Amino acid sequence: MQFAKARNSHDLTEVAAWLLGLTFLMGLSSIVVLSRGTYGGADDVVHYKFSAWAFAYPGLFFDHWAKPLYTLAASLFAPFGFTGVRIMNVLMAVCSGYISYRFLRKQSNPLALWGLVFCVSAPLYFILATTGMTEIMGGWMLLTATVLFLRKHYGWSVALLSFLPFVRTEGVVLFPLFMLALLAAGKWKYFVLFPLGFLVYSLVGWKFHGDFLWVIHQMPYTGATAIYGHGSLLHFVKQAHMIFGVPLLIFWFVGLAGNMTGRFSTSGSKGDVMKLILVYLSPVVYFTAHSTVWWQGWGGSLGLPRVMTVIIPVMSIGAAEGIFSLIRITNRYTWPGIALQLATAGVLVWQLTAWYDHPTARDEETELVYRACQWMQKEEYSSRKIYYYNPFVYYYLGINPWDPDRSREKVPDPENPGRGIEEGEIVVWDSHFGPNEGGLPAGNLDRDSSLILIRVFEPDPPFTVLGNEPYQIRIYVKKNSNFHDRNGLIPSATEQQSTYDKS
Repeated sequence: MQFAKARNSHDLTEVAAWLLGLTFLMGLSSIVVLSRGTYGGADDVVHYKFSAWAFAYPGLFFDHWAKPLYTLAASLFAPFGFTGVRIMNVLMAVCSGYISYRFLRKQSNPLALWGLVFCVSAPLYFILATTGMTEIMGGWMLLTATVLFLRKHYGWSVALLSFLPFVRTEGVVLFPLFMLALLAAGKWKYFVLFPLGFLVYSLVGWKFHGDFLWVIHQMPYTGATAIYGHGSLLHFVKQAHMIFGVPLLIFWFVGLAGNMTGRFSTSGSKGDVMKLILVYLSPVVYFTAHSTVWWQGWGGSLGLPRVMTVIIPVMSIGAAEGIFSLIRITNRYTWPGIALQLATAGVLVWQLTAWYDHPTARDEETELVYRACQWMQKEEYSSRKIYYYNPFVYYYLGINPWDPDRSREKVPDPENPGRGIEEGEIVVWDSHFGPNEGGLPAGNLDRDSSLILIRVFEPDPPFTVLGNEPYQIRIYVKKNSNFHDRNGLIPSATEQQSTYDKS
């Protein structure tokens, strides 16, 4: 009789997990469809820039910045457009929550559903799941490698982990922890699998780069400190509530305390040590590494909170253990246990919209780019070759960013921006990407007599961007012999009166 009751309880829990997962899936997918903007910003459409055209230009599968393994996965969804790539992340996010739930259920945790809930409902993770960014896939890979390890599939775990740097470069900082866990398990022979991902991509990418060590030699995160700067060591600590959410943090720490005191003893001392290393120590190491990198200004870090979402799926296991630790002091069916779960659910729902808006609107910078692109299409300038700096330009104009006859990112020569540009071609400069990533101040464009300023877009109210510069978009055309007519765009070179748009 007791066995039948336990089985029925497990069946109901499984049904609840599927219903909850479908609810998250439908909710997040709806947000994707309804959102005019994306939380991922310009990086989001740059990743799409690679995945959408990778099959047409196979070398894009081996771009270090774009993350080769992520590009491969996203390219399978890219035929459905940018929305398709974002739906891929929705699927991975919900899948991560379900993996957390299944692991906890195998651990005989009666509150295993909280693993799914804590994972997907973490405030920053929830909104990032609606983007096309790499962190969601990175979190899925780390969680899967962790669960495989704790279920004693050591070879598969290490093999999967070896490819993590090709989705999130900083994943390499977790290799020593998995090595330590292998030593604790007495399985050091699997050390030979750690270079697997590096060897596979080095060999396959060799054909396109002509360099077996391209993974090392083309590391993109160097020399950007002057652009992005650095900040406080506690930068991410101060934003932790907005990243992880208060319940996840509290219960994860409770779970840590419970494991350290032996309240979650599983398969003996080795199993406890491995779980402490992978579920509790790995998030600490990852968090500390990113905090240090931002503090010291290393590796081109911009101090973006989203990088921390990689560890949220793994932390959801610890948080579910934490809430179980508190509730089993009494009983989950008595009023203290029920009250704690209801209060936790209430806070989780509240924090989903406390700091982030759903659906996601265009931010003020992207909105101005959108307006500028609409104007260019209306005036039929978008049919010309476009030199751009903000990646949303290619996206909103609907042009192939890899076709050299249609577009080019950045002008060929920042010191002489008109050089190498044909008559009638367009330069779309903005004060965020132009002087920073592009290395092109507006003064260089204005001093070039071969370029005509035809339109300036400025936001109303004004705001500043990276480098503390007032944001604006300036559109130039390369002068031609007929610039006095309609195609010349302005009355004369001497009475250069650009149209200003206060948006």
